[in-house]
Amino acid sequence: MNHLEVLLDSQNKWWKPLLVILGIVGATIIVQTLLVFIYIFANFSSPMLEAMKDDPNLLLGQMMDDQNFMFPLIFMSSLASVVVGALVIWALYKRNYKEVINGTQKIRWNRFFYSFGVWFSLMGAYLFLSYLFNPEGFIVSFNFNSFIILLLFSVIAIPVQASFEEFVFRGYLAQLVASWTRSRWSVIIFPSIIFGLMHIVNPEVKEYGVWIMMPQYIFMGAVFGLMSVLDDGIECAMGAHTANNIFLCIFLTFDESVLPTDAIFRATSISPTADFISIIAMSVTFIVILGFYYQWDFKVLSSEIESNKVELD
Repeated sequence: MNHLEVLLDSQNKWWKPLLVILGIVGATIIVQTLLVFIYIFANFSSPMLEAMKDDPNLLLGQMMDDQNFMFPLIFMSSLASVVVGALVIWALYKRNYKEVINGTQKIRWNRFFYSFGVWFSLMGAYLFLSYLFNPEGFIVSFNFNSFIILLLFSVIAIPVQASFEEFVFRGYLAQLVASWTRSRWSVIIFPSIIFGLMHIVNPEVKEYGVWIMMPQYIFMGAVFGLMSVLDDGIECAMGAHTANNIFLCIFLTFDESVLPTDAIFRATSISPTADFISIIAMSVTFIVILGFYYQWDFKVLSSEIESNKVELD
């Protein structure tokens, strides 16, 4: 095993994780603030200024509804954050970004794409069955030009955004927790809770409630964490996370989504409980498929993390 063992022999001073977090958060804030100012400058007008006096949240709502702004914002802030994070980790630990991904010098791209294909297929099956049994719950629209633009934005920006989140939570943070606790279950649980809390300001959480939406994010974080522990690296989690977000951008959206797009299907009625049950079913199916394909050893979950690096196949 390599992924969780990579920081065991490092001197994990308390200030090192703090500097990594400050670097990532700082890069995100700087890039997003710069882009917001550019957007305001490009769209500023007297009518908007008058309207903002009555509704200070008008500009924020307009920005979040504008996918031509949100996609560059997601792409550039995620790219800047992962680059800065990787540089800080290298400076502090003398370890490059590949070692954050799986503890070695080789990224297993075949795992990324296989995981992407499986999760994307499961999402497609879910949408097909949902529409088959409840066509009234969707508005279907397709414009070729809009779809091509949306597709290009999605395949460029979303892989960077999703991989950045996996790099932070199932990569560096998981390795850090492993070095503190030596427990694989703590590596799954603690980053998942933080991952869930990161989404607490999303519009859908406000619309449907913290107690129904937050368990979904924490559960998905745990699923990504579980596969990363079993697969000894985050490539599968990166692929599944990317597939999930791209699918939701180009095929299925809803009004309260954090990133509303011109997707082909727009859900007009949402049942968070039913959706959560579907997510659990898809996740179990996903873990079974990948576990069988890659011959995962589930017994490893109960073993202590030790510094015994071996080469990946």
